[in-house]
Amino acid sequence: MEKGGQGDEEYDLNTSTGRRVLINKYGEIGFNQDKYFFHESIIHNFENRFIQTNEVDEAIKLLGLHIQIFTESFETYYVFAHAYAKKGDNKQALETLKKSLPLDPNNKRTRELLKKIEAIK
Repeated sequence: MEKGGQGDEEYDLNTSTGRRVLINKYGEIGFNQDKYFFHESIIHNFENRFIQTNEVDEAIKLLGLHIQIFTESFETYYVFAHAYAKKGDNKQALETLKKSLPLDPNNKRTRELLKKIEAIK
């Protein structure tokens, strides 16, 4: 959303198409933090919605953009790992979780997901 602006109301972000538009817009403008602002929790809501609706590849695309902006976000790494695990890519999920741990070593959800994935190996 443009700072101080109304945003793109023509897109319904409750639909798959609208969420794909979000990915494209975020990719185009996400790095211009002086002009645009996407609160991290809002982006997480859309990533989680992609995961819940089995649009995991779309979640991974958005997370790939997200992690470039919020590089120190343990939550982003956790959601990224969750998406990889749901896709069945446990190797990538483990690698991603290991990046999350130093950012929040006591995070219970991260440790639980790590144990769950390691048990599958």
